[in-house]
Amino acid sequence: MKLSSTRLIHPELPNNGGYSTWFAELRGYDHDPENLIALGSASIVLFRDARWNPGFYDRMDEVDADMELIAAAVRDPSGAAADELFDEFGGDLIVIDRVSIEPEYRGKGLSHLLVDAAAEALSPDGVIALLPMPPGDERPENVAKLQRHWTDAGFIEHRLGVFVRAAVRAEGKS
Repeated sequence: MKLSSTRLIHPELPNNGGYSTWFAELRGYDHDPENLIALGSASIVLFRDARWNPGFYDRMDEVDADMELIAAAVRDPSGAAADELFDEFGGDLIVIDRVSIEPEYRGKGLSHLLVDAAAEALSPDGVIALLPMPPGDERPENVAKLQRHWTDAGFIEHRLGVFVRAAVRAEGKS
């Protein structure tokens, strides 16, 4: 299986006060580069300059409970930006809302590849945040499995169950 080099990322909701939503798709082919098949997709939220944007928390709170939790995790308890997080990674926040890989392609690292490519395209100077929670399945063993999956991609648990990582990984990191 070869991966396509076509960038398949486009906005779903245009920039609104620094906030935009994106859809990314990963495609590949077996023998014919003209016959691409979908391998997986991701829904992504990009918040430009989340560190300093005064509307950041309120906008994230409007979306859903998961976004509110992620916003709370990347802010310190007083509600200010978590300086240590943004000092290390940059000012933009990329939230990986959902990642879906077709069942026959799971276990091959494609979700990591998809997230890396989308983050690099959207904001290489930023932090990626995600809440590793299988949709509709909060059993501890499945949550732990998903957390290990994202830890393997360089994410670390920051606060409140939210995992973070620099948008573009340092050279030599897999």
